[in-house]
Amino acid sequence: MHRGCPGDCPGSLRRLLCPWDAMSAQKQRARLGGWLAALVIAGSIWPAGAQPTPWWRSFKAMDGLAEAPCASVTVSSRGNVVVRHRRTNAVSRVDGYQASVIELPARAGLRVWEWHTGQLWTPGLGGVYVWQGGHWRWLPVTPPTVPSGNAVTPVGPQTPLRPVRTGRVLVLLPEQLLVLQLGRDEEIEVQQIVTSDALKLGPLHDLVVSRDGSLWISADRGLARARVPARNARPDIEWQTWPAPVELGLSGFQGLSEDGLNHLVMLARRSRDARLVAVEFDGVRWWVGPELPEDTFRTWHGPGHVLWAATSTGLWQRDASTGLWERDETCPAREVYDAAVGAEGTFWLATSDGLLKYSPPLWRRPPWGHDSDPVLALAERGDGTLWMLRPDRVDAWQEGRQETLPLPAESSWDPATRPRLWVVGGRDLLLDAGHGLWLWKDSNRTWQPLQGPGPGPARALGVRADGAVVVRIHAPAPPDAPGPAVWFWLAQGWSAGEPGLSCPTTTAHWEAYWQARNGDQWFAGEGVLVRIRDGREQAFAVGETMDVNRIGALTEGPDGRLYAVTTEQVWSWDEREWTLVWSGSDLLHAVWCSRDGSLWLGSQDGLLRRGPLGWIAHGTEEGLPPGPVYCFWEDQRGRFWAGTAQGLIRWHPEADRDPPRTELNLPEGLRLPEGATLTVGVRARDRWKFTPTARLLYSYRLDAGEWSAPQESTVLMWGDLRPGRHLLQVRAVDRSGNVEPTPAQREFIIQLAWYRDPRLLVSVVAGALGASFFAMLAWNRHRQLRRSYAEVERQVAERTRQLEAAYQELLQSQKMKALGTLAAGVAHDFNNLLSIIKGSVQIIEDHLDDPVKVRRRLDRIKTMVEQGTRVVQAMLGFSRSSQEHLSPADLNEVVQDTLALMGERWRDAPRIRFEAGSDLPPVPMIRDLVQQILLNLLFNALEASDENAPVVVRTGCRQDLPAGLALRPAPAGLYGYVAVRDFGCGIPPEHLPRIFEPFFTTKALSSRRGTGLGLTMVYEMAKRLGGGLAVESRPGQGSTFTLLLPVRPPEPPQTGERVNDASTVAGAPAARASGEQTRE
Repeated sequence: MHRGCPGDCPGSLRRLLCPWDAMSAQKQRARLGGWLAALVIAGSIWPAGAQPTPWWRSFKAMDGLAEAPCASVTVSSRGNVVVRHRRTNAVSRVDGYQASVIELPARAGLRVWEWHTGQLWTPGLGGVYVWQGGHWRWLPVTPPTVPSGNAVTPVGPQTPLRPVRTGRVLVLLPEQLLVLQLGRDEEIEVQQIVTSDALKLGPLHDLVVSRDGSLWISADRGLARARVPARNARPDIEWQTWPAPVELGLSGFQGLSEDGLNHLVMLARRSRDARLVAVEFDGVRWWVGPELPEDTFRTWHGPGHVLWAATSTGLWQRDASTGLWERDETCPAREVYDAAVGAEGTFWLATSDGLLKYSPPLWRRPPWGHDSDPVLALAERGDGTLWMLRPDRVDAWQEGRQETLPLPAESSWDPATRPRLWVVGGRDLLLDAGHGLWLWKDSNRTWQPLQGPGPGPARALGVRADGAVVVRIHAPAPPDAPGPAVWFWLAQGWSAGEPGLSCPTTTAHWEAYWQARNGDQWFAGEGVLVRIRDGREQAFAVGETMDVNRIGALTEGPDGRLYAVTTEQVWSWDEREWTLVWSGSDLLHAVWCSRDGSLWLGSQDGLLRRGPLGWIAHGTEEGLPPGPVYCFWEDQRGRFWAGTAQGLIRWHPEADRDPPRTELNLPEGLRLPEGATLTVGVRARDRWKFTPTARLLYSYRLDAGEWSAPQESTVLMWGDLRPGRHLLQVRAVDRSGNVEPTPAQREFIIQLAWYRDPRLLVSVVAGALGASFFAMLAWNRHRQLRRSYAEVERQVAERTRQLEAAYQELLQSQKMKALGTLAAGVAHDFNNLLSIIKGSVQIIEDHLDDPVKVRRRLDRIKTMVEQGTRVVQAMLGFSRSSQEHLSPADLNEVVQDTLALMGERWRDAPRIRFEAGSDLPPVPMIRDLVQQILLNLLFNALEASDENAPVVVRTGCRQDLPAGLALRPAPAGLYGYVAVRDFGCGIPPEHLPRIFEPFFTTKALSSRRGTGLGLTMVYEMAKRLGGGLAVESRPGQGSTFTLLLPVRPPEPPQTGERVNDASTVAGAPAARASGEQTRE
């Protein structure tokens, strides 16, 4: 701990090493052998340098990718990854939470780059493609000529690109660097920024935009950097070049990447043996690294400055201690095709088994700390040297320099206490092994025993702000002349503590000391916790449940809070009271308050961190070795260290800065009855799966209340919620402490039980009052009704007679209405006949000198008169039973006669086309009715069609009934049919159910005003024939009316059944004025 707090030591090493344990020292010593055996076993379980689990995260089709095999991978400035697949011509854009798949053009290049606005860029043969607005656009690129006059390489599928702005991308060719600008008006501008001749470094190979925005180019003989940010690159900028020293004998620099030190790492070919080597450049100096494995296509520095190399057959990392390349057997990929390096040394691999991300854990061994010996205590010297106390030595480390100090030969461990280590005097070390104090003098490089001023054993409690070591002297019992229990040691010597001023007046077995930033001095001992402020001593009882005999460590947070730690509890002092902040069954060994305000606890099975939301446990899943954590230390650079039973590890919060995202399975607006239990399942996903889903924590609040402490449970339950509207908010927390900034939320409603609804009570009271009122009123009326019973009977009889008379009048009215309908129908039919007669008369007047035509017209007029007579007879048959029976007739002949009746105007026009069926049997019919039906249908079809649109009349036979029946015919084994088809505007679906209703017409406002009785008469005549009607219509394509006649021996016609379901009438001709088919 800071300034030598007891919490910086390993702690109790289980209860047998705790000085405040109630167990006797004899029992503690008996268990010492078991503790040592436990350390040996732990080292065998997790050997030095090993990891409990491989730190790889894989993404495949189940994660939203188009497919698992990946051909290339790039990383955007936002941290998104764009993957091009091998078998599918598509890319998957992955933001760490979800993936979206985008189809690629057929000629797209190998890699695809993303700009942070969502634009995608990929090269092609002769240009580039850009994805924006949901589609790909092809931008042809014609490279300018170069001053040397050499041939210019065109843009190809493997040309390196780097987007630097929206609509602006850099294109690197071997002879030149181009910038392509896509203007607001979609114009394309290509500019030459620099040529290889101007840089004088040979052909250009690769480019990279560093984290500070600088543009770097690697060439055959060195590197170049633009003096302006990459986003401002233009033709007139200046360049700075760094040719590789000739003595290095390197060429072909490519595969640029930036490491955590802002150095450029690349590969180059050595001239003397053509072998690939790793090269590092810091902006001034060149370093030639080791030879790379065979067929390496990319090398880079990963986390911890470890050098990695990717080949097509696997992944390699270099062991800094041996200098050898070791194949990474934890990598699950069989074949590696590409690699991309992101921030903090993380990297992605495009492999045959999917997209892989190397995610190093939160806790990692330092590169120099691969030994598995326990670290019992930590301390730091002013020059940054970190000292580690181990069971048999003290190790030192300072930025690559390591040193080992053997422990004093005369020293021995006290199993009843825990060892402690402090830096005193700037460069010296003070070791408290339990049986005495030892001082390491840096000047003479030797250990010296530090003899206390009293005869009893000395125990160091801590270090004061002025550097003085606070020492407890335990006087022998019974003391002859008891002296002060607390002494202070500086380099000048010993000084006794002044009771009440610099040490407590109470004589106790003190175990811990802390001097707060406000100058308060705290002593913790057996049965007492004492604060000395301005010469005044004050003792505290820290809660009824706290056993002060067990206080073994004190520490202070950045906010001034003081923490007192026992083996199983942590208490906090806020200048008013002591509050319990943690309690558990796990034994505590160490405590630390880091500068960010986190409280760290080292326990027997791992460690815990207390952040703004609460406690978060860390274990082997976060990189901790199994076993206890003995000590903590935060160095001058802010790095946080932990000493464990298997060595030193370091906290890396930069490994995961992204929060998770939460999903709730609760429907929005859910309604539950009062008293119901609300159960909500939650599930979250950490970005790039850094924290596995099973390790995520969840914090929730209801109705803007206090957030709960993070918990692992994924099921939330509430019961007995108050009625009304509620808002549930849930946010996920990963093991790094990243909190979801925007919580997932759902609203739900708890409905009040009906019998508790105040509105119901009001209704019941009002109803009761109303019922009482009406009951009294009914009783009064009942008496009046009994008196007037006879009068009521008389009135009922009178009303009955009136109702009977009204009924008779209604029957007469219906009869007259039917007669009016028939009369209107006769007028309509005669209107058609008179139209033919009128046309014939006009032809006679125009051809008086042509006796043949006059005779023919007169015959036609005579025929129309006879037809009118038959129409009248048909109408009479409609109003009463006709004496005319069905007789077999030739259906084709009837159609031809009907067409002949229409006259030259219609017969000679090419619009009417008759398609006669062959081999038709005689069909029983009433010839006049069939002709009248055809005339009505033909005139409707002609009026509904354009002037040049044809009308088709078709006859035939069929055994089944067509779709769209409006009138079902009498049952028969065979049906003859006549179909009239037009190619007009068709009938809207909403008009189909009404086209056969009397007086329904859409020509009411048209110049060709109709009566709405034409199709009604067709329907009635077809029903009298025992036939059927079918209608098929499609708006804009026309309509087809089909008359179905049963082929059977003549017999009285059966009354058809009208089909009123609009779904069976697949369109029927309806009256229209303009743009719609009309019905007469």
